[in-house]
Amino acid sequence: WYCVYHGTEVREVGFCLSGCGRFGCSPDGLVGDDGGVEIKCPLPHTQVGWLLSGELPSDYRAQVHGTLIVTGRKWWDFVSYCPGLPELVIRVEPDDYTEKLREALEGFHARYKELEEQAEVYRLMAKDLDRKIGEAYTARSAWEEATRGICKALEAQQAIEFIDECSDPAAYGRDDWARVRA
Repeated sequence: WYCVYHGTEVREVGFCLSGCGRFGCSPDGLVGDDGGVEIKCPLPHTQVGWLLSGELPSDYRAQVHGTLIVTGRKWWDFVSYCPGLPELVIRVEPDDYTEKLREALEGFHARYKELEEQAEVYRLMAKDLDRKIGEAYTARSAWEEATRGICKALEAQQAIEFIDECSDPAAYGRDDWARVRA
């Protein structure tokens, strides 16, 4: 009915990006070269409330003004339809709220870039720390291996000394000598 009522075509689109590529939206449709449309189908009690207020519902204010920012269109129609009740069409044009939202989006993007830069610094720090931990682990592994080697060498030396001391089988009983040689 929107197309018939306004004598225009609504072009369905997917996701739209702003000219700068930083922001996006998924509008219900673009109307001509200048407008767009956001369509809602609320429950009857909600439709009645919206009809009585005659204003853009606050729950959709940022969405509609955001689509104006992203698409650069001159106007946006907020449409709500509920069977058995009158339709609601509210034309929204950019205003002070649109500019405040644009500033908030730009501020959000600036903060995002700051955090992205900090995250890169932390990523590089983590990579360096990971490298140092790897080096420390390798050094510790080498130290442990060397320590094991030294211990084995000491054990071997002590065994040799013990064998030298015990080289006289006559000094020991047959069972002791067999245990030493084993």
